[in-house]
Amino acid sequence: MGWPEVVTAISTAIIALIALAVGIVVIMLLRRITGLMGTVDRVVQSLDRDVRPMIDSVKTIVNDSTRTVAKVRAEVESVAETTHDVHRRVVRAIDETDERLRDLGALLDVIQEEVEDTVLDIGAALRTTRRSTGIIKSVRRALSGKGKRRR
Repeated sequence: MGWPEVVTAISTAIIALIALAVGIVVIMLLRRITGLMGTVDRVVQSLDRDVRPMIDSVKTIVNDSTRTVAKVRAEVESVAETTHDVHRRVVRAIDETDERLRDLGALLDVIQEEVEDTVLDIGAALRTTRRSTGIIKSVRRALSGKGKRRR
C-alpha cells in the first residue's frame, strides 16, 4: 500500500466519523425537538382549555354589544325623527299664530275705528239733544210766561 491509499483510507475514516457525529447530533436534535413538540402541544392544549371559555365570553359580549348598539342607534334615530317632527309642528304653529295675531290686529283696528265713529256719533247726538232740550225749555218758558224778567 502506498501513500495515496493510506491517505485515502484515513480520509475515508475521518469522513465516516464526521458523518457519524453529524448523524448522532441530528438524532439528538430530533429527540429534543420531539420533546419540545410534546411540551408545546401540552401548552397549547392547556391554553385552549383555559382560553376557550374567555374567547366564547368575548364573542358573546361582542354580539350583545352589537345588538345593543343597533337598538341604541334605532332609538336615537327615532328620537331625532320625533324631534324633527316636533320642530316642524312648532314652526307651523308659530306661523299660524303669527298670522292669526295679524288678523286679530286688523280686526281690532276696524273695531277701534267703529267704536271711535260710534262715540263721535253719540257725542253729536248728545249735543243735539242738549240743544234741542235747551230750545224746548226756552219755548216752554216763553209760552208759559216764566221766562219774563222782573223789573
